[in-house]
Amino acid sequence: MASIMSEKPLFKLGTTSFGPLVTQLTVSPHGGLQGAARYVVVTIGMIATAVFMSLSVGALQSRTGVAGPTIAAAASPLTAGLMVLLTLMVSFLVAAIVGRLVNAVVGMFVLGWGVAVLSMQCGTVSDLVFGGWGLVPLAVETAVWSVIVLVMSVGVFRFSGPLPDIPMDDPADACRPGTLFSPEAMRASLAGLLVLVAVWFLLVNDLKGQAIGAVVVGGILAGLGARMLSPTAQPILIFATTVLAGAIGYAIAASMQTASLDEMFVMNTLPRLGRPMPLDYVGGSMAGVAIGLGWARGMVENKRRDDRPRIRSASN
Repeated sequence: MASIMSEKPLFKLGTTSFGPLVTQLTVSPHGGLQGAARYVVVTIGMIATAVFMSLSVGALQSRTGVAGPTIAAAASPLTAGLMVLLTLMVSFLVAAIVGRLVNAVVGMFVLGWGVAVLSMQCGTVSDLVFGGWGLVPLAVETAVWSVIVLVMSVGVFRFSGPLPDIPMDDPADACRPGTLFSPEAMRASLAGLLVLVAVWFLLVNDLKGQAIGAVVVGGILAGLGARMLSPTAQPILIFATTVLAGAIGYAIAASMQTASLDEMFVMNTLPRLGRPMPLDYVGGSMAGVAIGLGWARGMVENKRRDDRPRIRSASN
């Protein structure tokens, strides 16, 4: 660790520089805050995104009096969509600042946490099926969310910079289309399908907490898998593809539908892949993937240490 004077502005608005936020910071060899300052920033970020995203609960109210399980199920979908996007933009700014002070993956975790807190206050699959909604609209809404998550992921990494343990000659290259959709990144993105495995095995009822928890576990597996499959690729795409896997899950569940959803729900034959709601997939995936990437970092570093003696002995 080293104590340094931070002279780079935190961000700029026009010609005005805001920062440095603090004049003297303790940083780790990998960059970003270290020690107590790190936890303070992350905690403040989690509280801020939770508060901001919770402001959307009122706009998501459905005709039944509960916050709709989807934006389309709200009494006024247009108002709900605009309010969610507004609070999401503010939460994105918070996540970007946290990412700048710590790292981009932590910023994505903070953003996912905020969405998950909002989802906890919204309806479950029972509200969906008895409200007359189908699985295909869920697939469409979740696919749209995957595009939004991709844009936010690129934005957080662009503002925060690439992960320090994956060095790049030009940090701006991490968010360029050629790098974002490179063969290594596309290979890593396949790990997003692991979220469906976790949901299938872990989600056994219609409780909101269990739905989000299953997606978080799936996101952890996706983050671990992505980093192990492509340790040299910046993990930007995996956040969006894990959410997109949720849309695929809805399509699979729709193909397994043998009766009306409310009847299948009562008979407990509703496919498990159709039980999480879109916001469950969005918040749980971002938070879970971030955790998985954090765990995988230690595994990749240990593997590199194990490989060094063999490389030296081969050269001898």
